[in-house]
Amino acid sequence: MYQLQDALQTIKDLDERLTKARDEVQQEKQRRSELRHRNEMLQKRVDELYSSVGMI
Repeated sequence: MYQLQDALQTIKDLDERLTKARDEVQQEKQRRSELRHRNEMLQKRVDELYSSVGMI
């Protein structure tokens, strides 16, 4: 009986860890997406600045 309880507790613990890891992965994907967007916006601004310097 104790083995079954231990096994069930282990499954529960692993499920919680998996859920936490999944949430962290989702957060990192979101952060990466936001950083990629910021990088694109900054690159556009850099291109605009180079273009304006070229006109001087």
